[in-house]
Amino acid sequence: MQRLWCLFELAAFLHSREAGTKTRLTIRPTLLGPLFLITVFSLIIFNAVTTFAWVLIESFWYFWLVVLLLSSVNFWLTAHMGRGYCRTIERVRDEIAEFSVDKLVSWCCCVGHKDPASGVRLTCDRKIILQCIQIWFGTVNAFENRVQTEIVRILVDQLSNQVLSYGQLVTVTVPITWGYLDVVFDQFLVGNYADAIHSLMRGLTYGLAMSPSLILLLFRLAYYLRRKRSSHLLDLLMSSLVILCGLCLFVGFVALDLSTFNVFLPGAPIAAGMIFCVPTVTAALLVWRVVPKTKLL
Repeated sequence: MQRLWCLFELAAFLHSREAGTKTRLTIRPTLLGPLFLITVFSLIIFNAVTTFAWVLIESFWYFWLVVLLLSSVNFWLTAHMGRGYCRTIERVRDEIAEFSVDKLVSWCCCVGHKDPASGVRLTCDRKIILQCIQIWFGTVNAFENRVQTEIVRILVDQLSNQVLSYGQLVTVTVPITWGYLDVVFDQFLVGNYADAIHSLMRGLTYGLAMSPSLILLLFRLAYYLRRKRSSHLLDLLMSSLVILCGLCLFVGFVALDLSTFNVFLPGAPIAAGMIFCVPTVTAALLVWRVVPKTKLL
């Protein structure tokens, strides 16, 4: 926040709230849009690679090797941008924590209070805005203290926790459910109703439970690994570490999924789906209940 008029907008918003009421701010950073789009695009590519590899590759191990290799680049880019986003949150926090009206700039002061085109004398916006702040908050220092405490706390919570709500993550992971719905309808058309129900259970479990929880965990990990390393190669490896941890968790869920259906209960797809669904949903509930919120203060 460097412009004086941004300060005035913030001051007017705070003044509009009644004394003692909780300040409600909804903040959506511009970087979040590309980050979500890349995540959705990565999942679409993952679905496409999985579909074609399943048809073209007979070996089970070669299939997963090809899928992971071709999908890893997009997921790595998502992790790298996620770490950059976490650094941005920290930088914004530091700037607002040291917020001072004296550091803000206004156009009228920059041009010496004269219109560059006509030379007409301009009224000083800074004087007018500071008078408004003193009337609204008593003193400029009182306003600065409120920004440095209340606003910075709300800002960090919005940028780090509220943007990754469960609803947001389910929206991002919709392509996973799409992929399984394609299989479900195909199995229904040929009369494999038990397999179709099993595939539907898997799709809902991956799309509504496992994937949002996995993204939440990886975002927390990206926050702890957010610091930019001195070596460019080491910084790239930190992003790779985030993806590697996510891969290990993903492989664990897939192993549970495939082993219940192909090894333990090959003739009972619905029971196999339940055995996979129940512990996965339970683990997801624990993640959303237990994993602490990001705190930069």
